[in-house]
Amino acid sequence: MGAFIPPQTFISTGSQIIVVLRRAAPPHDLNDIEFIDGAFLFHNEEQSGTLQPYSLCDTHHYGLSSPEYGTLDGPGTEHLFWNVEGSLNCTHYFIPAANQSVTVMIDMLDRLGTDAECTTVCGDGGCQCQTGMNSIENIDHLMMMTEDNHPINCLCGNFHSEWLPVGLRSWSPIKLVYSIAQYSWSTKGFTYKSSYNFITDAMCGQKTFTTQSGELHSGNFSQVFSLNSFYHQQCVWILDSNIERSLMIEVKN
Repeated sequence: MGAFIPPQTFISTGSQIIVVLRRAAPPHDLNDIEFIDGAFLFHNEEQSGTLQPYSLCDTHHYGLSSPEYGTLDGPGTEHLFWNVEGSLNCTHYFIPAANQSVTVMIDMLDRLGTDAECTTVCGDGGCQCQTGMNSIENIDHLMMMTEDNHPINCLCGNFHSEWLPVGLRSWSPIKLVYSIAQYSWSTKGFTYKSSYNFITDAMCGQKTFTTQSGELHSGNFSQVFSLNSFYHQQCVWILDSNIERSLMIEVKN
């Protein structure tokens, strides 16, 4: 394939993979020689998550089967990316079990750039990317979002390393999205380092209560971050009665 043509990828979970290439017809001229370039990468699922089909870098991390904690590095330096030209997006999907939460930390950012069209602002609602009239898809950024693509933390433009680490703890699935607007082998974009930790706490998730009366508590958050700490909690409490009765709920701070 020529340069800057989207590469054809093959993924195998077995111990071997064989790629057979055949010509439709023999060459008319002995000097008519074709060359094929390719690259390979052994992906360690235990360390780097489950690689998704038809993707160079999208992974899933499951709370029940993945390591309890691990690290992630910015992609793009592997030879699989040499023929990529254009936008590059890598999504890491963290899926805690019913009795778990997951903490994702952004520990390091390098060469994020000074894009004047994007400013990072951190507050009680998380770190947000303010892009003005431009679209975030046209700007290099690193984003944390919920499973329904609601952004919680977004870092871009003038972000300063002294604001790190930026962390998010969630009791429902979250995504870490690395996005480069214009990637090429010679211009790889920024790099980052992230870490994650699955925590068994049974603080949230879906719970069913069959007692006639009682109290429900969301629990106290333990401080696990040193600077920009944010939480995303989504709890489902089902009050199941085996007979018909009226229900009274009193909410207290």
